[in-house]
Amino acid sequence: MLKLPFGNAVPISKAGYGQGTGPVVLGNVDCVGTEADLGLCKFPGWTVNQCNHSHDAGVICQSATANMTAVRLNGGAKMSEGRVEVLYNSTWGTVCDDNFGGNEAAVICRSLGYNASGSIAVSQAAYGPGTGPVWLDDLQCRGTETNLNQCGHRGWGRSNCRHNEDASVMCSHGSTTGDKVTVRLVGGDVSSEGRVEVHYNGSWGTVCDDSWSNMDAKVVCRMLGLPADWAMARVKSFFGQGRLSTLLDDVKCDGSELSLGECPHSPWEVNNCNHGEDAGVVCLAGRTLTLLHTAWLTKSNMNIFT
Repeated sequence: MLKLPFGNAVPISKAGYGQGTGPVVLGNVDCVGTEADLGLCKFPGWTVNQCNHSHDAGVICQSATANMTAVRLNGGAKMSEGRVEVLYNSTWGTVCDDNFGGNEAAVICRSLGYNASGSIAVSQAAYGPGTGPVWLDDLQCRGTETNLNQCGHRGWGRSNCRHNEDASVMCSHGSTTGDKVTVRLVGGDVSSEGRVEVHYNGSWGTVCDDSWSNMDAKVVCRMLGLPADWAMARVKSFFGQGRLSTLLDDVKCDGSELSLGECPHSPWEVNNCNHGEDAGVVCLAGRTLTLLHTAWLTKSNMNIFT
């Protein structure tokens, strides 16, 4: 197996980009990740392998913040467990349980803000079969990654599974640091934007926009597995007023935190806000970025003629 343990390169296995032709010249390549050339990695010898082209290897090279995979858990009695669902091409789908184990569960739980220690992989649609596409199959994580985009897999949408093989996880309730907080976005036109709602102590609620800034927005987007570099804060109920209790106020993140619970804030449920001050965020991904770019071009063209 071709190993890519460093950086944000993603290995693609089982001819995920189609089968090649000619001889298979390398097999059982074992790199540590620091080599400048594949020839410096360990392997049995040129053309020494038992592979055919159905095992052709591929790779995705990407930047640290590109293509972060949004993950959610569905169907569980608790928020820390359930069927694994991932967002791709603006559509939620499931993960096949082929080769799905503790390493993959650890990465999923870590990306959701839970402690990866004690994560449990569950197979055979234990939390019910999902709907939509089976997006990922033969997921291959080392267990140290922070997001599924750093793990290997067959390729998006390349699967031989049905929903009776949907993978699930059970995450440890212990948080990595600070208060355990789960977030969601509500009221946006796309899944990567909306009013920020947080889950704490068994209840969902809103966040007041006092001191709300792009640094806070970065943390929210990071929690959701979305790109954080271009996150933008929205104030004054930009995405509509919520109806739940206001749970957080005076949030002051520096932008590096993994969870809102790590940021300074007023005590939970202590605030002087109404829902006209509900905070929101825009995580620049997919359609949202396209819409903003189109709006910018339109505005620029108007300025040219005025």
